[in-house]
Amino acid sequence: MSSLAGKKVLVTGGAVRVGKVIAETFAKQGAHVAITTRFHLESAHDFAARFEGSGKIGPIIYADFTDNTAGDQVTQVLANEWGRVDIVVHSASMFVRSPTDHMDESHWDAVLGVNLLTPFRLSTACLPLFANAGGGKIIHIVDLSAFRAWPGYLAHSVSKSGLLTLTEGLAAAWAPRNIQVNAVAPGAVLWPEDFSEQQKHREIQKTPAGDSGSPADVANAVLYLAQGSSFLTGACIRVDGGRSLI
Repeated sequence: MSSLAGKKVLVTGGAVRVGKVIAETFAKQGAHVAITTRFHLESAHDFAARFEGSGKIGPIIYADFTDNTAGDQVTQVLANEWGRVDIVVHSASMFVRSPTDHMDESHWDAVLGVNLLTPFRLSTACLPLFANAGGGKIIHIVDLSAFRAWPGYLAHSVSKSGLLTLTEGLAAAWAPRNIQVNAVAPGAVLWPEDFSEQQKHREIQKTPAGDSGSPADVANAVLYLAQGSSFLTGACIRVDGGRSLI
């Protein structure tokens, strides 16, 4: 039996893209997985209903993380449904182009609110639920912009760099609570919707592995951290085929 069987797992942004694969991977290990979504509520319920495995997908929680109170609302659902949480994966993210010369404060507020402040607020709100579980794991999904800002995506890059720093800060602060905080930084596993074929080809050429990865590669790294020892904290696993090394 998997060590994750029966674990209570929250995956934000778990209805689509990488988040969905992460949620499904946990459920296949026997975990009970709550997912949040803002724009894909109907498809999330369909996904949960069709899932076949030893675990469970649900509850499905509507969450608009541009709202400062969303984290408390999500936590209340988990408290009512489970009374505890073992693992939280922060996968929800806002990824929009932000030309440096044309950004206003509302754009910055939205991107930083979803990508950086929400993980902090939600994790803090979950502290009593972690305490009920005797500790737990928090895993942040960052990306390579955390290490080098992406042209045209400055707000996003700043948010992910901040999220990596938050990972380290919370890891140190919450280690005495038996809460381990780590991050996963995917490379080219799912392309941005506005990427051209030429851009995709260029990125693959820059990747030492000579190919793009898959969401399953990211999910497996998350799974590794979720099952890691209490001595593994404050780390970031780069799942990028060596892209960040050159």
